[in-house]
Amino acid sequence: MLQAGRGVDFSYYKQTTLKRGIQWRMILYKLDQMEDYVNYLQNNPVEMIALYQDVLITVSSFSGIQKLLKL
Repeated sequence: MLQAGRGVDFSYYKQTTLKRGIQWRMILYKLDQMEDYVNYLQNNPVEMIALYQDVLITVSSFSGIQKLLKL
């Protein structure tokens, strides 16, 4: 659903990364069941963008990590 909605291939992401992002969003909205979150996503397009932004690993994230490792 996320890949179709945002056009990004998340198949190379670790499953734990994706699950963590989804679980965080579910906690935020006090949703206990995945089905409830899927329904929420389908009815709230803005949530799809928020989930995408939470899960997406940006290039700046990697450069920040690299800077820390050099310390």
